Amino acid sequence: MGQHIEIYPLEADSFEADVRVLIQNTLRAALDQLSGAAQAELTAIETTLKKTTDDEAQEHLVDEHVDVLAQELSQQRFLRNMALIALASRLTHALRRMARTAEHFRPRTKRAYGRSSDSEFEQLWKEYTDRFCPWPTRLITRP
Repeated sequence: MGQHIEIYPLEADSFEADVRVLIQNTLRAALDQLSGAAQAELTAIETTLKKTTDDEAQEHLVDEHVDVLAQELSQQRFLRNMALIALASRLTHALRRMARTAEHFRPRTKRAYGRSSDSEFEQLWKEYTDRFCPWPTRLITRP
């Protein structure tokens, strides 16, 4: 039984390493790249804006400047959402793997955990509370 319990720290370490390398570092690099590209574009617009005396051209450049800022913010939000989805996916994978490993000392029941309409996290929460909580589950509030 001892060898099965040792898998949990390994899985936790693997999860943390994946989060750091695959999610955080990728997000940081993508945001840095995005910021650098936007800054270069904004600098070019500002340089042109200082040289231009035509009101219509200046108005167009100001609109372009605003568009670049708005696009950068939108792309940052998209990248952060992707990182959040990756984090949720990796967490689900780690929790499922730990639950499978626990079958050696706390077998799963034949029935399903939760309803089919429940999210993956709700099903995992139900499985963990049913299998591993020594106290009555009515005392546990759902996340």
